[in-house]
Amino acid sequence: MNGLINGAAAMKLTLLLVASLLVIVSLLLISPATIVGQEQGPAAVGERLAADTLETTVLGNPFVAPKDWSIRVKGPATILEAPEGGSWIALVDLQAKTADEALKAAWQAYRPEATWPVKVTNYLPDRDGWSRRRSYDYLTSPNEKRGVGAVVYYSGSSWTVIINDMADAVAEKRGGQVALVFGRLLPKGYSRESFAGKKSNKLDEARIAELGRFIERGERETGVPGVSLGLIQDGKVIFAGGFGAKELDGSEKPDGDTLFMIASNTKALTTLMLAKLVNEHRLTWDTPVTQLFPSFKLGDAETTHSVLVKHLICACTGMPRQDLEWFFEYGKMTPENSLTLLGTMRPTSKFGELFQYSNLMAAAAGYTGAHVLYPQMEVGAGYDGAMHEVRGDGTRRRQASRRNDLYLQRAFAGEAQTPGLDGQGQLVWHGLDGGYDIRSAYSPSRRGHDRVSQRHDLAAGAERGRGGADEWRSRLDNSDAIPAQAARGIVRWTL
Repeated sequence: MNGLINGAAAMKLTLLLVASLLVIVSLLLISPATIVGQEQGPAAVGERLAADTLETTVLGNPFVAPKDWSIRVKGPATILEAPEGGSWIALVDLQAKTADEALKAAWQAYRPEATWPVKVTNYLPDRDGWSRRRSYDYLTSPNEKRGVGAVVYYSGSSWTVIINDMADAVAEKRGGQVALVFGRLLPKGYSRESFAGKKSNKLDEARIAELGRFIERGERETGVPGVSLGLIQDGKVIFAGGFGAKELDGSEKPDGDTLFMIASNTKALTTLMLAKLVNEHRLTWDTPVTQLFPSFKLGDAETTHSVLVKHLICACTGMPRQDLEWFFEYGKMTPENSLTLLGTMRPTSKFGELFQYSNLMAAAAGYTGAHVLYPQMEVGAGYDGAMHEVRGDGTRRRQASRRNDLYLQRAFAGEAQTPGLDGQGQLVWHGLDGGYDIRSAYSPSRRGHDRVSQRHDLAAGAERGRGGADEWRSRLDNSDAIPAQAARGIVRWTL
């Protein structure tokens, strides 16, 4: 009897081992991609789009799905997947009582296994027919190298939740396409207001006063201490003044001569400088950059020789943004260093394939124009000289430069302040001390972000530029040297 029992036990053990072995073999036969897909997000593959395509969500809200992305529907969710795979945008339509409930239901429909905690949430103003807008930013591990966020919109009687779940590298590369999805998502039946063909009202004292009250209300609600405003009507400056105070807790009022950092608006002035050089026949939009500026170099030789002047400002060369290097090295950055850094960068997409914002390419545009104008000068000094010419009126510029020198002296002493957010998302102000030197954000590279301007500069420049604007518009719009949309943008900004 004991022998029979032992034999049966041995048989059961043998069958158990065989069954376990079969399970192990079946797991090994499953592709790694399938396992990763089950763990990391939606695994199904949708239809791949051959062009930017007008689509609708489940409830009929129109949006544009980008070229080369895949699209599929999963219950209430319309899911877009980037060409690289593993990065998704989900647009989920549903009914709920609150934004939080809508968000919870959207995650259940899109990716119920996700467990990222909410890091911060903010209420957003109504826009494009959407109300009750709220954004959510999630806390991800640095090792994930991933950004996860969501925005909740309301229209009519339903909510639309947009979940952005993308690898950092893909999000940076395809930021323009992501913006296309978010920017073109509208409620069903809604049309954006157009001012085409409409006659504008004349700005009189009453309307200017109403605009001033709006600015003052905005200052109070946003914590902005001061604003300068210039209004141009029929080619003439009809208002130049300021609101609030130059400094937080200060009493001195800004005016039309108050200096402001103008950040990436400098790119428009750089483009204007190039346009004037084209107008003066010093170069063309189709001139290879290496012919004008032999020091220009990218990390890819083929791309380097393909870049024409127009490509410096089109964000279409495939060059990535890649800002962190000069963010962390800004105190040591010079124009020469920034060009050296540009020479190490390689494209992350094909030439002309994607819109990819690049500060260093915009800097190279300024240095190229500077080298054409002042070939014997250091490119940073040459760019400063070129900007003086673009802005005009040397007397006013010299006065402004003296005031700017005083401002920088105060900043270097730690007396100036810069805005920021505290841990609760409230606006606070920090002194520019503690090792931070404002010269690190102003003087080193003269790229697209560190010019200083005043309201009078812009208004006076607009008046001077109006005479030649129609000629530029005609020249640029009727030429294949630069996309007409970009050409019109140059003129619109200067006017």
